[in-house]
Amino acid sequence: MELSAFTYTVYIATTPERTWETLTSADMSPLFWSGCAIESDWRPGSRVKLTREGVVRSSGQVLECTPASRLSYSFIRRYLPEYESEGASQVTFEFEPLGAQTQLTLTHSGFPQDSKIRPVVAESWPIILSSLKTLLETGQPLSDIRRSAGQLVATAGGC
Repeated sequence: MELSAFTYTVYIATTPERTWETLTSADMSPLFWSGCAIESDWRPGSRVKLTREGVVRSSGQVLECTPASRLSYSFIRRYLPEYESEGASQVTFEFEPLGAQTQLTLTHSGFPQDSKIRPVVAESWPIILSSLKTLLETGQPLSDIRRSAGQLVATAGGC
């Protein structure tokens, strides 16, 4: 039995095209994704990997790609055995234009019943997407943050 999907929506004061370009850029992603670069050619079937300092932290495969509209890929956290052993889940981004803004909806699904990674992604995605939003709207990402004992604190973060 599968746990429910995690869904999060953020509204960004820029176009879907600019949101897409930043979200999928190996050069820009470290700014909003805890220092991790996302790398892919974004063709269905191609590899996706998130690296920090040359180490693959997460990886997957592009499942669907319609630039500035929809992006879906499989996702496996590679840096802890208890996460990697869960196998692949699925990340999907949907970009909706709202005038000069973008509604970006993330759905992360496919978690096993006793998932250890689902609570982690449920905490991480809002921070990552908030940092993406802040970067696009102000030119500066949020500081690298996470929750600890109910407080936001600086961290090296994970990807």
